[in-house]
Amino acid sequence: MIILDTNFLVYIMRYKIAHILEEHKTYLAVPKPVMIELEELSSGAKKIKDRDAAKLALLILDSWGIRVLDAEGNADKALLDLAVKNKAKVATMDKMLTRKLEEAGIEVIKLMQKKKLSI
Repeated sequence: MIILDTNFLVYIMRYKIAHILEEHKTYLAVPKPVMIELEELSSGAKKIKDRDAAKLALLILDSWGIRVLDAEGNADKALLDLAVKNKAKVATMDKMLTRKLEEAGIEVIKLMQKKKLSI
């Protein structure tokens, strides 16, 4: 399982590279707090690019049938808890979250050169 973070989703949508996830879509999941963040960004982000990217992320997640995982707390806590519980990988661009995940022994998937995933 690969659990997706908000900033990762927004980033790949902004740079129009969501296709790099498509071959992994059966393994993807998103915590409910991430979905809430995307919904909030899609209507209230200050930057139009972020608003549009969040809207596109929501559309793609829905059209691909990506699982939404029940979770409590904020997105970072949900990602960490779910990754530990499910022995999952996490896709994120957040440096602080990456550090916490790695300290917990969670594998972090990053985007390399805006082209490929470090899976």
